[in-house]
Amino acid sequence: MREDIKARWTARLRSGQDAQGTGYLKQEVASGRYDYCCLGVLCEIAVEDGIVRPSELRGMSGSIHTFTAVDDLTDNSDTILPLAVARWADISADGYQQPHDPEAVCPDRNGEEICVNELCGICRTLALTELNDGDNGSMPALPFPEIADVIEKWF
Repeated sequence: MREDIKARWTARLRSGQDAQGTGYLKQEVASGRYDYCCLGVLCEIAVEDGIVRPSELRGMSGSIHTFTAVDDLTDNSDTILPLAVARWADISADGYQQPHDPEAVCPDRNGEEICVNELCGICRTLALTELNDGDNGSMPALPFPEIADVIEKWF
């Protein structure tokens, strides 16, 4: 991952500027109030840099926002990164990342260090979508500041 983008992204995740949500990159939850996936926060930074533009899909209970590449209207998403953002940031579109050091230890959900082994999904592959949304009750969602710590350490 590009270090300059990582620094901006982790700072914004820690800033409290954006409310955390699940299921979509960006979703209106009340009039003028939006929730973001951690990948949606990265998309907002990409908007600032002219990589993508947001568009709004209005529904009965609010709106979902899609991010579309400025140079390819077919490259758009409301749940994972558009490929233009993934390429710009040098990260996979779904936020998966192999850890840099296969012998390193990774944090468990309580912040404790655990050994790297083939059964540990965090060590094998870090999925930011799962860290943000949780994993159907077996893995609770992490708050943005903790996701920022994971990004700094592993991406």
